[in-house]
Amino acid sequence: VASAEPARLVFICTHNSRRSQFGHVFAEAAAHMTGVGPVETFSGGTEVSACNHRTILALERCGFDISLNEGSAEDNPVYTCSTGAEGKEPMALWSKVFSDEANPRKDFAALMTCSAASEACPYVPGCALRVSLNYQDPNHADDTPAEVEAYDVCAALISREMVYVFDQVALSA
Repeated sequence: VASAEPARLVFICTHNSRRSQFGHVFAEAAAHMTGVGPVETFSGGTEVSACNHRTILALERCGFDISLNEGSAEDNPVYTCSTGAEGKEPMALWSKVFSDEANPRKDFAALMTCSAASEACPYVPGCALRVSLNYQDPNHADDTPAEVEAYDVCAALISREMVYVFDQVALSA
């Protein structure tokens, strides 16, 4: 926290489509909200799929301004997400592997947001710290009447935990 070097956080789940995207966005917002910084957040998966459209809808329900980047691939679209933080560049959200060139290569914290990714990646090259944060995948409710609630509950849980962590960091500074 006292360092001029940013804390780099990479949220990792299997497909980089739901929980790791939530972590990426909510950690960025929580760091800004609590005045903790500099902090840079990223996300990745053990495989590439797509940032799930239900994740985008849940983030929009949380008040984030999200738009689809024109010309992005239909099978793995890129979204721009603004936290509303003054002077902060919007984040790009898309599915990528955690070792993608958009993510740091060394001196980062790897935050494993699901047990499958944690098991598939017992070693994350370049990370200085590896932490397991196992959140239930909201995909269990896809295409059911409980879908919106499942995504909103997952988003709220990750959001609250990120705010709590950054509050504690701010208090200890």
